[in-house]
Amino acid sequence: MATFDQLVRQINDNLDKQRDRGTAFEKMVVAYLKNEPLNREPPNYNPQSSFRVYKSK
Repeated sequence: MATFDQLVRQINDNLDKQRDRGTAFEKMVVAYLKNEPLNREPPNYNPQSSFRVYKSK
């Protein structure tokens, strides 16, 4: 698996336009966030059932 620095270097080496490099970087970050175990939703996750409203006293 490639390191973050290797992925950024690969983006910079293969794309000429700054806009394209930015788009590729954004896609890489989204893919990471969707697949990082800490950011994944647990199985059978229901946000409504775990949502709590705390009222001020």
